[in-house]
Amino acid sequence: MESNKHIEAWLEAYFEGESTLEQEQKLRAYFTGDTVAPYLEKYIPLFAAFAEAKQERYTGEINLPVSRKKYPWLSIAASILVIVGLFLFFNNRNDNADNRNDYGTYKDPQVAALKTKQALFMMGSFIDQSTSRLNALDEFEKTTDKYINKQ
Repeated sequence: MESNKHIEAWLEAYFEGESTLEQEQKLRAYFTGDTVAPYLEKYIPLFAAFAEAKQERYTGEINLPVSRKKYPWLSIAASILVIVGLFLFFNNRNDNADNRNDYGTYKDPQVAALKTKQALFMMGSFIDQSTSRLNALDEFEKTTDKYINKQ
């Protein structure tokens, strides 16, 4: 009876997927043997099917298709094309001495001052717009504070 309690515990672990390989081997040996408890006989076909499936072997021949590259030089040509394209992209032949050191600066100081004023004016208008929106938010906060502090 003590042995059957181990078998029941191993069966439960087996069906939960938590049994060890040693426990599974003992379960297979128990259920393929002759001394199976009558209330556990319902598991005999399960373990007999596993034992039978373990003995099955595929004897047919497996024919895998042989793949040959139709164009073995295509990958080499593609890599050469990529290298040439990168070379032409990064080595622009239309560079002259003036364009090499041009970092978006202005040579005429009056044009530079005008562009700076325009940029500062634009930033100021954006700040004014956002400040006016913050004023509306302050008004909303004052109103909600009135009702929240009344409680």
